[in-house]
Amino acid sequence: MDETNQSINARNHEFYYTDNFPFGKSVNIYSTGGKPVLPEQVNVKTIATTLQGLNVIKEQGKGLMSFVESYRKLTRVPEPEKKFFKVADLMGRVHILYNSLDNSDRTKFSVSLKKHDLEIFADQNLISQV
Repeated sequence: MDETNQSINARNHEFYYTDNFPFGKSVNIYSTGGKPVLPEQVNVKTIATTLQGLNVIKEQGKGLMSFVESYRKLTRVPEPEKKFFKVADLMGRVHILYNSLDNSDRTKFSVSLKKHDLEIFADQNLISQV
């Protein structure tokens, strides 16, 4: 092996150091005082500590991905199930919910519909959430 491409084998883990990887840039995993450490200066303890750190980063990454996926599911609005329904029925449901609030006696809720048979085409459950 020449000077520009060296490897270390520590407990069945092969670590490569090369001056032309990746894409022609020098890779230095270890450094001291801002200067790269030569492969022969890296001991088994340093490599083991590095592997432990990489495993922690890997597990943290998995945890973050799991969190993001859970959050995505939580914030995902379901596909609307649209159908025609009467606005008066929706307002009746909202009025029942309003009356169940603790402060309903201190505030006023009123609805005035000019057409009691007015219908809209929407998802009644999603609209009532709003």
